[in-house]
Amino acid sequence: MKRDRERIRDLLVRLENDQNGVIIIGGVLNASVEEITDEYHLKLMADEGLVVETHHSGWRLTSIGHDAVEALSKLAFWEQLKSAGPKEAYELLKGATSSLAVAAISKLMGWG
Repeated sequence: MKRDRERIRDLLVRLENDQNGVIIIGGVLNASVEEITDEYHLKLMADEGLVVETHHSGWRLTSIGHDAVEALSKLAFWEQLKSAGPKEAYELLKGATSSLAVAAISKLMGWG
């Protein structure tokens, strides 16, 4: 499965916008392709410390994840990042979020 930057951004924004701060994905028999893909991307985000799995296949943002979503939720900024090269993307992120979030996002997105 290929990493999908749009899906990662959408999941981060979805987590932040959820009333309870948790989304439930995975752990279900006969999961849909969408659920399997979301769970895969959440695990990638967990590898970088942006999210953690909670009880019963739930996921929530970490503090670093909140920093990341603040930067990535701005659509104009996101469009700039997508078209930027790795060095430029890293420089854009440095001005928009914490150093821990920059490192996590850069690695997850393949920019650093």
